Amino acid sequence: MIKVLIVDDEPLVRIGMNSIIAWQEHGYVIVGEAGNGEQGLELIDQLTPDLVLVDIMMPQMDGIEMIDKAKKNGFQGKFIILSCVTELAYLQQAIRLGVSRYILKSAVKPKEILSTIEEVAAELKKD
Repeated sequence: MIKVLIVDDEPLVRIGMNSIIAWQEHGYVIVGEAGNGEQGLELIDQLTPDLVLVDIMMPQMDGIEMIDKAKKNGFQGKFIILSCVTELAYLQQAIRLGVSRYILKSAVKPKEILSTIEEVAAELKKD
């Protein structure tokens, strides 16, 4: 099973992500959830997920800073950004940090999320 961590400050997004995909049927398990980047960073260290779904705009520590710190701490897993933010500067930062995918919340459907996750999971299996 591929371990997934969800980091988003909106509780409804976290609930939705848990319910829109039959995670276990596809070989994934949600190992935890966090409501901000600080909590996310702590859970990355504690749970060592394989994949982190993360929002950008969050209180206390945004997603970009969390990704940067996790990588500096040696995290080897993959990140998928799932955000409403469309500003080019954030996309450029995400690319610089080696984020696997960047999905806009406004245009996403469950099948697209699962398809993207499966693409990244295939990358994990190659590594």
